[in-house]
Amino acid sequence: RSCSHMLLLVALVAPAMNVAVQSSWADLHCDSPPRLSAAESARSLLQTSTSGMLCSKLDGADAAFATGTAFLIDDAGCPVVALPESQAARNLQGSAAATFFARAADGSAQAGSGVTIIGDAEQLPIDSVTDHQLNVLGQRSGLSPERLATFGWLRVKPSKVHYADAIYDSEAWIPHEEYADAEASVLAGDASELLLKLNNKHASDLARFAAVYCSVHEADIRACQVLSIDHLGFDLGVLCKSGCTMRESNVVRIGLKVSPQTAEEVVSAFTKLFQEAYARQQGWM
Repeated sequence: RSCSHMLLLVALVAPAMNVAVQSSWADLHCDSPPRLSAAESARSLLQTSTSGMLCSKLDGADAAFATGTAFLIDDAGCPVVALPESQAARNLQGSAAATFFARAADGSAQAGSGVTIIGDAEQLPIDSVTDHQLNVLGQRSGLSPERLATFGWLRVKPSKVHYADAIYDSEAWIPHEEYADAEASVLAGDASELLLKLNNKHASDLARFAAVYCSVHEADIRACQVLSIDHLGFDLGVLCKSGCTMRESNVVRIGLKVSPQTAEEVVSAFTKLFQEAYARQQGWM
């Protein structure tokens, strides 16, 4: 398997590590690095996902009926979908109870993590649907806005929200009020492209940084990959050779003192970290 696949597996099973950080770093929170809350993580995941699974109650059967569907999120974090005349639509006419699930795609920030929303499906009058929502759902579903305008629109209003974090192998129930008030990371829309750029073009820089930051020899690091990134910091997956002072598989959370607000600011922050890691490795700091 490729290093990318290996590190993805690491992300699925390895808990966060307390590493021996080499002295203080000017731009990093070395002690107790901040992380997004479960609510912020859930909102970030759903903002950047384009398809999910809608489950409704099948009349006369003790079972749920699952339907894959494109979706978008409204300002309160409710999944919004458009359904043609179908079994799912008929189920929801009989019972509004619904569960919605979305999973972060491989290669994206929070890859493998999932959000489950349990609540009721509320019908949305078509005149309340904006042109922007029609266009976005059209792009995600492959259907024309004109076709979507003939569908039944609804949103799933949460009563319970569950977030499963694949990177740290953890899960949490989120109060629906906290979920509704939370905001996605300002970098959520840029995260996938940033991960691709950092992991493909700066693999050697990342390995050097990981070695210096974690106080191990660079030769002991088999592979290194940024697993997720947000405005508070990033999660670094490190795969070490046997015999290294660190455990073989590690996920390290690294917090940024100054929160980047754009992709350009993220690139600048990493450039400074790479330069500082090189200077430390050379004994200049």
